[in-house]
Amino acid sequence: GAALGLVQKALRYGAAGRDPLRTGDAAPPPAGGATSRPLAIYVYDLPSETIVDGKTVVYRDTCHWTPDWKPDHCWERTTDGSEEEMSRIFGPLVEWSAADGNRNKLKVRGINQFATGRIFLASLQRHPRRTANLEEADLFFVPAYNDNPHPLQGECASAEQLVKDLPHLNNQTADRHFWLTPNIGWGNNTCHEFNAKLDDPSLAMQLLARTKKLALEDRISAPMSLRSDAAFIDFAIGDEYLPPVAENLHSIPYPTVLSGMDAIDVQAWQDAVAASTRTMLASGMWGMHGLGSTIQMRHVLTKQCQHSSLCSFKDLAYDPETGNTEAVMREMLQSTFCLQPTGDSISRKGLVDSIVAGCIPVLFNPLQAKLWPWHIGPWEDVAVVMEVVPGDVMGALAQVPAQELARLRGNMARLVERLVYSPPGAPRLNDALDVTLHGLLGLLEER
Repeated sequence: GAALGLVQKALRYGAAGRDPLRTGDAAPPPAGGATSRPLAIYVYDLPSETIVDGKTVVYRDTCHWTPDWKPDHCWERTTDGSEEEMSRIFGPLVEWSAADGNRNKLKVRGINQFATGRIFLASLQRHPRRTANLEEADLFFVPAYNDNPHPLQGECASAEQLVKDLPHLNNQTADRHFWLTPNIGWGNNTCHEFNAKLDDPSLAMQLLARTKKLALEDRISAPMSLRSDAAFIDFAIGDEYLPPVAENLHSIPYPTVLSGMDAIDVQAWQDAVAASTRTMLASGMWGMHGLGSTIQMRHVLTKQCQHSSLCSFKDLAYDPETGNTEAVMREMLQSTFCLQPTGDSISRKGLVDSIVAGCIPVLFNPLQAKLWPWHIGPWEDVAVVMEVVPGDVMGALAQVPAQELARLRGNMARLVERLVYSPPGAPRLNDALDVTLHGLLGLLEER
């Protein structure tokens, strides 16, 4: 009764209402981000590190940093498109047979969630629209980023050094320059210069403040009001873990498990998604950590999921040797809904992986619906948005009409290409990188 009434109210008022469960209008997500205008990108040839006045300056720490705290061979030293290089950029291949017994194996990548730095650099270095002609360049890519989520500020290039090493950065071209952090952009996830302010007394910092930045979250999806919530995270000390503050910051999605796969394997995956049998109403997969509100939310959702025969729950204790890719994607393929509470921040990689798996994301914080507007569009067109956690989540989800399920699934299927970063040297129209580049171009055209 209560769950049915909740769904009926949501369907009656749609996205305009303030009901706990929101579903959107019937319009599909926006069509592709690409335009008819040819796009030209200039890519700076910055070294990964250099010596300035006897001091090591690191522009990219990819060559001596991995998220698993282990030495790694630098992918930048192998740029032949081999599987060895692809695995260093996108993670190892993960293969398993489809549930229907088809002998063809499904292929995805065990990709690290913070891989966008190396993906952008490798892809733009070999992009067919890369140009050395400054007159025709629409955008300038600055390959300076940190895979280390806590970069050593003493090794970061100063604003003055960075501007010196970017000879084409000036007042006329600043807003056409862009760089990124592969992380969420919170606190000390970035070098200080990434967070340059327009009112900084340093002219170099003012110039950097005018450049465009990309991160997994921005100041809209992760506003400063989250500061008190972040204080509950066990590794947040003092002012260290603050929401993003960078100027001209825009959010881009995590790389999905299909990133780095060729078009044939992506299509095979989509065919398997379309044919999958959803034996579970919902699945929940997470560990017990995160924002203060996250901990409470995850405890409530874990209890509800574990006490329901309609829900499958997995406690994700990450194994750096094998990862969780196959286990997570198997769950998503057999579930109609994927519960996606917030984590250590507003975003989760599971949000985009669930979309490519055809598992309807269930959001529990309105800020999640502000993520990745270039790539997703209105979240109500691909997800169920709950503004509070109801007392019976499974009961509410069970009442979503079949017509609404079909609408959400159709919209998700149309989004897949926009959430896949193609292999370097083989860009596809309307893929995640293409949408990002045209999003940046659109900002210039809005001036």
